[in-house]
Amino acid sequence: MKIEYPLRIHKAEEGGYWAEFPDLPGCITEGDSEEEVLSMAKDALSGWLAVRFERNFSIPEAKPLKGKSIRWVEPNPDVGIPLMIRKIRTELGLSQKEVAHRLHIAYQSYQAWENPNIANPTLKQLSKLAGAVGKKLVIEMV
Repeated sequence: MKIEYPLRIHKAEEGGYWAEFPDLPGCITEGDSEEEVLSMAKDALSGWLAVRFERNFSIPEAKPLKGKSIRWVEPNPDVGIPLMIRKIRTELGLSQKEVAHRLHIAYQSYQAWENPNIANPTLKQLSKLAGAVGKKLVIEMV
């Protein structure tokens, strides 16, 4: 499972590019090149999602979009991993307390794993979590 959102890239009239995340109102960025706009988009996406979490607002699901101007962007791992953990837990219909119990850790410790502002689970903890919720941990470097 990945947390990623479609980014629509536009050529700017004055040169360069600007881009928007159609599923995330107000989440836009710009750059001199497509590469720069993609890099800036990753940071914009990460910040937008972290603020939504901090304010306890719902995080929209990504809608499938296709086209030449669409690129899929993942947030930075410090935001994406906690949100992925939260998404898996909610899709399984589990509470934070239930997952903490399965992991044999304090509820407050598990809560931190789902918070992009303080999360820092180790690979060992992520592996243990995957087993506790019936998932397989896969790490990629591309």
